[in-house]
Amino acid sequence: MGAIMQSRTAGRGRSCSRYAAARRCGRGRTEREARSGRPASTAGDAGFPRHVSADLNGVELMSRVVGLLVVLLVPLLVITGCGGGAPAPATSSSADAPGAIPADPTGTATDAQPIDESCPSSNTITFAKTKFVLHTGLAFGAFHRYLYKPYQAATFKSGASGRIAAIVKGGLAALFIKREIRLASEDVKANPTLCKAIAAPLGKIGDSVKAAFDKLKGGDASGITDTNALVSTVEGTSNKAGVAITENDNPDLSATPN
Repeated sequence: MGAIMQSRTAGRGRSCSRYAAARRCGRGRTEREARSGRPASTAGDAGFPRHVSADLNGVELMSRVVGLLVVLLVPLLVITGCGGGAPAPATSSSADAPGAIPADPTGTATDAQPIDESCPSSNTITFAKTKFVLHTGLAFGAFHRYLYKPYQAATFKSGASGRIAAIVKGGLAALFIKREIRLASEDVKANPTLCKAIAAPLGKIGDSVKAAFDKLKGGDASGITDTNALVSTVEGTSNKAGVAITENDNPDLSATPN
């Protein structure tokens, strides 16, 4: 037991000696550095030895470099991420652009021909009054619903809500009206008296409605107002002759008149 106690005492003595020596060595080094004018300690700001402080400074430098690289690379990654991957879409035509005016249906070669306004001198066949009223009613109903009323509501003006849809329907309506008027003009020839009174304005409606609509799309409403006046003339004259025209404002614009 006495030997163990001596060993422990000796160990503590050696530890104390080493600690005292380290303190004396450190104090001596501090005094030498003070005389030489160098810093009193080579430890870092946190009191670490020099090699530990140097490691910390290296980590801080690396952190700053990484931060700078992130700042420089993030915008580049965003740009390439947004623009890359999928091929660039094909350039759309002017008809696909927002607000672009779609083309009107072209119709057939017969549609392009002017309407015959001639009238016979005498009855040739029994007057197809029902068919005449049917075709003019469809034509005038389509004119007022798809051309004249939207014009009054300023729907065809640039920037108006529903303008493109109105123009598409208006183009179909213009072609539909000309076809119905052509058939009505043939029907009215069976009644020479009525034919002479309305053949000219009726034919003009069919021949000019497309041009009137084209002018309206460009902001000129004179053609539409003139056409509306002709419709009123034909309806009034026909009514006086005992052939009342009832407008059908729900026509099937895709149907082929017959």
